[in-house]
Amino acid sequence: MRYEKFVDAYLKTKNGTKAAIIAGYSPKTARTKASQLLQKKDIQAKMKQHVKAMQNEDIASEKDIMQLYTRILHGEEYEEVATAGGTYITMPSLKDRMKAGDMIGRYRGIWRDQKIVNTNINSPVKIIDDVEESDNA
Repeated sequence: MRYEKFVDAYLKTKNGTKAAIIAGYSPKTARTKASQLLQKKDIQAKMKQHVKAMQNEDIASEKDIMQLYTRILHGEEYEEVATAGGTYITMPSLKDRMKAGDMIGRYRGIWRDQKIVNTNINSPVKIIDDVEESDNA
């Protein structure tokens, strides 16, 4: 179906005219057709659906990232290092483990300074103009 081709092409190119041509519409009317298609509710819904599906497949979830940081923090994540003498497996350095702990702490909000500001704004604000005028102004 041309609508689906248009949606796929638009999400890849971010250009309505190009997407319409790729979907099989005439190059002469592609700009107008793209504008019409982009205003249709079903096309907008399909685009949202495609974006959501792509995000679910391609982007690591918060849980994935936190699990990786946790494995690094616990020294469970290993790295292969290739040298002229061969390939070696290394454990995360103390620096890497501390960085992972810091990132987990930031995510959980452990490092935020909590400052309590007590303000009383019940009384009306008074503006006092006590600045003397100078001759230069």
